[in-house]
Amino acid sequence: TSGAASIRDVSNHSCMTKEHQETPKPNRMDRRLQRTRGKLIEGAKKVFSQKGIDATSVHDITEEADVGIGSFYTYFPTKDDIVAGVAAERLATHAATVAEHASNYDDATVSTVMGARTLVHLLLREETFDWLLERPHILVREIQANVAPIAIADAKHGVEQGAFNTDVDDPRSQMMLIWGLVGFIATARETGLIEDADKIFARAQLRLLGADEPQIDKLMELPLPDLG
Repeated sequence: TSGAASIRDVSNHSCMTKEHQETPKPNRMDRRLQRTRGKLIEGAKKVFSQKGIDATSVHDITEEADVGIGSFYTYFPTKDDIVAGVAAERLATHAATVAEHASNYDDATVSTVMGARTLVHLLLREETFDWLLERPHILVREIQANVAPIAIADAKHGVEQGAFNTDVDDPRSQMMLIWGLVGFIATARETGLIEDADKIFARAQLRLLGADEPQIDKLMELPLPDLG
């Protein structure tokens, strides 16, 4: 199995169904529920960006979204749940972009470094990141759910290819990378030191995975695809 296939398999895993099973089309009620949820998510993003998470009330969100406060609790039991909803939405979008770009490479070391660099590039420009840091445990949880499976699948392929020697199933290593990513992005944004930040993080990740320095130096010379 190629590295590209492993990434595509993981990124598409949540969409897989039993063979020949058809997904029912959403009816009018389903569409209305999705629209209401979307309005709440967008309203929360706007108010969080203006006031921060801690200073925002559920009433603020429902007023901005023009949705009844009772409807809010139909979708989100607590304010933290809508924070998680916003984080999941943004990270799922970024994960799809990471998977798309990384899947262009069969070499697991190349797809790993391109995936890491792509993610850092996107998060450095993510408008919601600053206020999501008010709930870092939620941000870490959503990165673990939306992004980590892609990176883990490709790292495993790198182990199979003999390029990496780290036990990527070890949850301690996984969480060290995720928390490290969050802290790295937060520091880069706070200090304005974003030049080559994607390369710096990717180099650290490759070292943790056990790649050798000459190989890492060569990988750092590869150009990052145009991400817009």
